[in-house]
Amino acid sequence: MGRNAKKELIQQGYLDNVPDRFRPLFSVVPVFQADSLDDYGILILQAIETIRPTRFTEWVAVKDYVDVTWEIAQYRRVRTSIIDAAVNELVSDLAQAHDGSIPRFGKQHYIPAETMTYDTARFRALVAKLGVSPDLLIGQAFLRRAPELQRIDLLIAVREKALQSILQGLYLGREHALTMAKMREGNGGRALPPPAGAIEPDGASDTNEAA
Repeated sequence: MGRNAKKELIQQGYLDNVPDRFRPLFSVVPVFQADSLDDYGILILQAIETIRPTRFTEWVAVKDYVDVTWEIAQYRRVRTSIIDAAVNELVSDLAQAHDGSIPRFGKQHYIPAETMTYDTARFRALVAKLGVSPDLLIGQAFLRRAPELQRIDLLIAVREKALQSILQGLYLGREHALTMAKMREGNGGRALPPPAGAIEPDGASDTNEAA
């Protein structure tokens, strides 16, 4: 995106609770120019408040959770836009067949989706004039755009699965940390030697101080 999203997030205070050493995680955000950066920032605040991260891996989980949740919302908006566009095409086609008075644009010969979207009064007037059921229009729109909708639904399903994996990983990580803490307590507070060949964990919990 053209704007410096990280700088704007900092200026608006959405990263106030993110320690400086973890702010690089938020250097790239999946927010398009037409999207609301404030909405994304609010999602960050809510995720931090809910997850309450302390360790590095937990801050990574917060960023992943926010981004995947945002992407799912984007896909759902696109899905709705696809259906709206198909409904507008149907109304235009029906109106043209009715009296031939509707202007035509482009090779597809239908009123662009933007025209109907911003001129809702005209849209409703056409639907009333044609006597077509809105439910019928939506049903036909689904059939007309079925392949595109199936691809969007697949993308949503994949990202929802990723969201579940993020939460599962967060839960297992915390469960492991709690188990290790109890084992150290039973060992008189002394650190336990890692198993041979094991990868060292990310260490003791970091304090969640505001930057």
